[in-house]
Amino acid sequence: MTDGNYRSKARAVFLAALMVLSVFAGTVAFAGSASAAATDLTVSPGSVDLSAEDTSVDVTVTTEGATEEVSWALADSSGTVVANSGGTSAAANSEVTFNPDLGDLSSGTYTLAVAGDGTAAPAVDDDIGDYGDQETTLSVYDSGADEYDDVDAFYSDTGALLEEGLLWGQEVAVGGYDAGESVVLSEWQSDEDGARTAEQLTADDSGVIVFDSSQLEDGDYFLEPPAEGYDSDNPPETFEVLPQNLDVEFDDEEVSTGGTTDITFDSNRGTYNVDVSADGLDLDDLETIFTNGDWTDGDITQDDDDDHITIDAVSDGDYEVGFSEIDPGEYNFEFNVSDTSASDTANINVTEEDVDASFAEGVSSDTAGDIAEFTIELSDTDHTYVQFGDSDVGFVDVLYLEDDNDDDEVTFEVNTRALGTTNPENVYDSEDDIVESQIYDGGAIGDGAAYYDEDTDTPIGNAETGDDAFNAYLEELDLIDDADTEDGTDQLTRPLQAADYELTAAADGEFIINSDGNTEADEELDSALFELTQPSLDGITIHKAPEDNADQDDELQDVLDAATAIDEGGEVALDDRVIIQAEASGLYGAMVEENEGDFSTLEDGTALANVAPVFANAGDDWDGEGINFVVEADDATGNQDATELDYTGAGESDAT
Repeated sequence: MTDGNYRSKARAVFLAALMVLSVFAGTVAFAGSASAAATDLTVSPGSVDLSAEDTSVDVTVTTEGATEEVSWALADSSGTVVANSGGTSAAANSEVTFNPDLGDLSSGTYTLAVAGDGTAAPAVDDDIGDYGDQETTLSVYDSGADEYDDVDAFYSDTGALLEEGLLWGQEVAVGGYDAGESVVLSEWQSDEDGARTAEQLTADDSGVIVFDSSQLEDGDYFLEPPAEGYDSDNPPETFEVLPQNLDVEFDDEEVSTGGTTDITFDSNRGTYNVDVSADGLDLDDLETIFTNGDWTDGDITQDDDDDHITIDAVSDGDYEVGFSEIDPGEYNFEFNVSDTSASDTANINVTEEDVDASFAEGVSSDTAGDIAEFTIELSDTDHTYVQFGDSDVGFVDVLYLEDDNDDDEVTFEVNTRALGTTNPENVYDSEDDIVESQIYDGGAIGDGAAYYDEDTDTPIGNAETGDDAFNAYLEELDLIDDADTEDGTDQLTRPLQAADYELTAAADGEFIINSDGNTEADEELDSALFELTQPSLDGITIHKAPEDNADQDDELQDVLDAATAIDEGGEVALDDRVIIQAEASGLYGAMVEENEGDFSTLEDGTALANVAPVFANAGDDWDGEGINFVVEADDATGNQDATELDYTGAGESDAT
């Protein structure tokens, strides 16, 4: 019996030893094969805008442990699964990324859960239960929904708002919160004063908060749940609020129909879109006004459902606007920045247009070959057209004149020696205004001078405007023979001659050949007579000056100050200088032409060498075309020929 007991004890000890060994063996096996799990979850972006082009998110899952499949499930606020994924194999201690498109969801807040231990995601329409190792909240909203109609700036989450950094007074929406979550909008006053609560906000069912930044004072702000706390050692990351201001005014209180004026925008913001409306003006009227100047159709947005147009990318400055075809009346314009509450109004009175142009002199005269000056006074317009000449005098040019310095007149000069010739250096000149010639500038001068036969329904030739039309006009007037091979420079066989030239101002640049074969303006504003007279040599005065080089003095006044007039028959001492002063006309246009068409030559002077070919009636350009200006002594001395002025020796230092 004793032996049996020992055997039983021995067996019991052995079994116990086996049990202990089994426990240790099991523990070792568990430690060597730890379960896989998802240890981290990030979603970017943290919210989804259903109105955006891209409605997908990047879901990144970090796993630890053995290789297992990773899955995810998305549940609505009631816990019902609305989307999921199958298992994706993940290596041990790795990251797995999913990119689901959530564009088919409804607005709301959702729970995204992931499992990294191989657990299959619940089926769609099932309850999510306690599925998953990690979870986060995802906000889904529709920025185009009616409830956000008044929102000017929509940010997917607080990070996007902080990245923007600056608000100008917009109505702001920020997504990425839980439905019903309380959020505090606070102002960070300074490290010393800390934070001040500006507004208590509550996220809607889509996890979106909305606030009006125009109601906030200038300053730095941040958004956080109430539990967050900041101090000088832990300041928040903030965005700035600087409500936009706007000042708009017209430069003129009154403008005529068809007239233009400038409008000035001034704001503390760099660029912005502006909505413009005005009682009594429809969308087409507004677009006409704001595209008749510095803006074009591409700068203007028009929606037939709105009562305003939108000017894109406005910045501080002056912009020209025009009131062509706008009915007379007092108009109050309202300007509202599209995405902030900044606004202003500006008034302007549009009066009946009374376009007029008149010649400062009804009759003027100058010498053929000289420089003639004309002034046209303008009213309710900044431009006009003038026909120079007619068929009776055998020459016609049409000019477009524009007031470019806003003094309500155009002043210009004409080189009567060069006018009508081929390839002159410069025919017309104006210091402050714009002059375009149909002969020399060609094309559709201005807005396009037009030429008609008897009425404005019958264009001359194949075109109303441009060179072809003008040449056909000249052919119809018998000023050239063939419009296809000749142009305005073929009207004259010699330089413009002494005669009476009609000047006709036309409002719209439309010229007609009437039934009598004469020209007239369709809407004549004024006319004048320009008398071109014969050149003359009116008098010669001989002076003497003390001995010196002939070119000693550079300035004419210095020469005259040193000179003494010699009576007829008077004598000049040997080595004295002789100065010949001639009062002549008809030569100044040629002098300007020879000096590269520089009209300032007559005021500034020029070297004798620059005009010698003209006076010598010689050279490639002036042989037979210049002026015979001969100075010769009456008597020869001894065996020498009579002394005469020799232009061929003129140098650059010889001044006239």
